Amino acid sequence: MLASALVLIALQALQAPPAPASVTSIPAPRGLEKKLVDDAKDGKLDSMSLLDAAMVASGVPDADVATESARAKAALAPAINRAKQIADAHTRGDALLRALHETVFRTYRTTATEIDDVVHSGDYNCLSSALLYVVAANGLVDDPRAMVTKHHAFARVKVNGKPVDVETTTTYGFDADRKKLMTADYVKKIAGPDTTPAE
Repeated sequence: MLASALVLIALQALQAPPAPASVTSIPAPRGLEKKLVDDAKDGKLDSMSLLDAAMVASGVPDADVATESARAKAALAPAINRAKQIADAHTRGDALLRALHETVFRTYRTTATEIDDVVHSGDYNCLSSALLYVVAANGLVDDPRAMVTKHHAFARVKVNGKPVDVETTTTYGFDADRKKLMTADYVKKIAGPDTTPAE
């Protein structure tokens, strides 16, 4: 089962800190939110798929999670099928990213974090594209994981036992040279105007 740092983000989103006495308190998670919180307490998913967990964390109503997950799988399928045809693991991981940018990822928007919205609109950001790449890469490359830093999210896979970073916000982000990719303008685009490449 895929485990991801994104699960921890979902938990943080679902477990709000206690509200001050003057503020209406946030109700405890219930339904699939509660299932996600309970499942991910140990830092990994055991009873929910990463895609379903992402749908729940994106705010998809419980009754719609299965439908939205199926829609996402259908949207990812052409890119997955294209990548499956390639024997070399490095080339396959790269082809998957390029195919996702041709089929699912259309427009970068810093606020496009909800997974169901990516599938409906094509708008994505670092978090949503990393998560969908990890979901699509399962079974195509070894050990796909989402990586989260203070300002950014990306994917990491293993190719021939070695870690390879995948900058999912760009078509050419598979095993890219970060020093060349992370220009000041690019970093401002993906992490905001006050963020530097060093950060």
